[in-house]
Amino acid sequence: MPTSSSLFQVPATVIDFQRRVLEFQRTAFTNAFEMAVRLQDRRRDVVERLIDRVPSLPAESKELLDTWNQAAERNRETFRATVDKSFDLIDGYYARLATPAKSDATA
Repeated sequence: MPTSSSLFQVPATVIDFQRRVLEFQRTAFTNAFEMAVRLQDRRRDVVERLIDRVPSLPAESKELLDTWNQAAERNRETFRATVDKSFDLIDGYYARLATPAKSDATA
């Protein structure tokens, strides 16, 4: 009688294909994320230059914008780490699928 793990064996070609799809998605995410980072950094630079040209702007406003920029940078790095961890978890899942169970290897 087949074991429960052998009932759910996925062909190696399917796993390889899924891993290639995952790598494509990881690359697409990385490229899009890096573009968003560049846009956010550019926006920050432009806003900082504009603020520097307004001497009547209260210091509290400048501090608020600085705090906002710091929060945005922290949160985007947290987001990036979360997505990277998710990609790694999925890749680990595919690796486990690709490795035959010990009971199957001895049978």
